[in-house]
Amino acid sequence: MWQIDRHFITAFIHRYGGGNGFTFTRRNITNYKDILATCKHIYITKHVLYKGRTSVSPQRWSLGNNKPAIIQRDILLSNLATKIWYYFNSEPNTINNQISFDLFHNELCKWFLHDLNAVRTMAGLPDATYGNAQKMINILFKYLVCFDDYTNFADLFSYCHMPIDNYILGDFINVFVPNVISIPREKQYVYRGVALCWHEFDEEHYLNLLNDYRTVVGLIKNPNLSYMGVEFSWFINASLPVVGIHARPIKNFYK
Repeated sequence: MWQIDRHFITAFIHRYGGGNGFTFTRRNITNYKDILATCKHIYITKHVLYKGRTSVSPQRWSLGNNKPAIIQRDILLSNLATKIWYYFNSEPNTINNQISFDLFHNELCKWFLHDLNAVRTMAGLPDATYGNAQKMINILFKYLVCFDDYTNFADLFSYCHMPIDNYILGDFINVFVPNVISIPREKQYVYRGVALCWHEFDEEHYLNLLNDYRTVVGLIKNPNLSYMGVEFSWFINASLPVVGIHARPIKNFYK
């Protein structure tokens, strides 16, 4: 597969790099501490995986002063950073293709969701959803694309998913992905007659949307452009690139 265009990555860094004291420069995928810092930034500082992003939003994220829950949250983020570090840096044992990555991604989301809900229960919060979990995992991979040593690992991003939220659902409507609809201030995906916003998604809604957007976007993108590359290009309202730089082939990944 090919690397994501550096022009798109730079545009993303300019918008989000430096916010809340977080920078992408001098961070490396080989450095566990950098991955952990990114996990904490996404979850604790920006809390982008929840609807509204405030302590009084429809999906409350703050654990308040519940110290046991905060400790367990930090353990969860440390474990997530470890799993992602191993994915890139450990001895490969799984074939690097879309099917293998999808299985890995699904297992990772379900593990994260299970342990996250244990934390939220400790703080008296309602359960998070698969939609929340996918956004944490997918945004984490997107942030790692912006690390200094990305090009050494670019092929391991080849099969990553798009982070699903209200903005990307709007992009899907623009390219006529089926079953995505617009309601006031929200976009929804309909599966088996049930319309859900991204932060309400269960596993079935997410996986079926995955198939629907791949069917449509797969027809309009260059075969050598990853879906994450498409999402980066949409981020800056660019037309889809038709050429790119080949990534160093990595046939296997650690699972």
